[in-house]
Amino acid sequence: MAFPYIYKQFYLRMRKHFTTYCLFLSTVIAFAQGTYIPLGSETNSYLQRLEIKTGLVKGFHTSNRPYDRKMVVDYINGIEYFLFIILFFIYV
Repeated sequence: MAFPYIYKQFYLRMRKHFTTYCLFLSTVIAFAQGTYIPLGSETNSYLQRLEIKTGLVKGFHTSNRPYDRKMVVDYINGIEYFLFIILFFIYV
């Protein structure tokens, strides 16, 4: 009776493909660590001054060091948008 042998071979082959697919998918989905701004750079003091002057601390805190570059870019883009809205309503 060859049926159980063929079924077992099919099952083992499918399990191998599924395992390979899961390993490949996990490497694609995994997130890498971001880059940080060095602690001794002038950027740190500029960011602290921006936080104090604007008062916008949503999602960004200068007490969390070192700063992730993506977090800093998002913070500065938020400030630009906030200032654009203020200036738009002042001059319109």
